Amino acid sequence: MAKDKKAVSLFERQASPFRTCQWPFGDPGDKDFHFCGKNTHETFSYCAEHVAMAYREPEPRRSAPVSPRRHAA
Repeated sequence: MAKDKKAVSLFERQASPFRTCQWPFGDPGDKDFHFCGKNTHETFSYCAEHVAMAYREPEPRRSAPVSPRRHAA
C-alpha cells in the first residue's frame, strides 16, 4: 500500500462513515481488507482520486445502425 494512503478498517469505517474515502481494497473476508481512508471530496463518499475513477460522464448516444428490411418472398 502506498504511504500517502491511510488504510481504514471496516470497524473504523463504521465509526466515522463518509468522512473518509469509502473505496474498498481487497476482499471483505480477508484479514487485510480496508478502505482508502483519505478525506472525502465534497459531497462524495470517495476521495478526489477515487471520484475520478468511479464517476464518469456518460458517452453521447449513438444512433443505432439502420438495418435493411427484408421483404417477404
